[in-house]
Amino acid sequence: MRSPVRNLATILFLLVPTVHAATDAPQYGGGDAWSYQELNGFNGIVRGTFTQTVAGVASGEIRVDARSSDGKFTDTRTFTAPGLLADGMLNDRASGRLEPALQLLPFPLEEGSRWRQSVKRIDPMNGQRRDVTIYGKVKGWENVKVPAGEFRALKIVRELYLGDHDAFRGQTRLTEHEWYVPELKHWVKLQNWEEYHEAGDSVAGSYYQGDKQVFELLSFRPGAR
Repeated sequence: MRSPVRNLATILFLLVPTVHAATDAPQYGGGDAWSYQELNGFNGIVRGTFTQTVAGVASGEIRVDARSSDGKFTDTRTFTAPGLLADGMLNDRASGRLEPALQLLPFPLEEGSRWRQSVKRIDPMNGQRRDVTIYGKVKGWENVKVPAGEFRALKIVRELYLGDHDAFRGQTRLTEHEWYVPELKHWVKLQNWEEYHEAGDSVAGSYYQGDKQVFELLSFRPGAR
């Protein structure tokens, strides 16, 4: 018997037309949950699995908790609206409150649209205010296969400068490729590539390779309505 998730993916893939209007912001509900596998971006080896769950939806705040497959809590992200990150991790070196909220997705999403934003990140360890800058583009619709099935997804590309520099290395340049599926209210695939300068190295093009991660959807579970 084919799994319900795979059947859902097939139905969505067949029903989505080739011409798309602007994609509006989703309506989240408490309990909406997406499970993913994390792959090493260099060799494709599975590093683990985790689940993101909408833990609370209130006026002006959406809280999303992440837990590993063994139930261990790993992160909480707070959004002021869909796509607007107000607090949480950008990578394992950069986390904290963002003022104003960082626009990860510029709803309504339209093919070819671009955006740029600079915000302050309040480091939770020392209270320092660090600059974070994002450059983004909504590329267009693509077919994408993940363990949950095949989907028609809107590809978004972001380049972020995280303000996580210290005495030993420059700030991280994080490039994200996201495949967002409106019917699932979330991405089904995300690629993260990190690069950085050595401290004091200002030579153009001299980035060093940091971590590479690929996240792929395993399943989606809508919350109770």
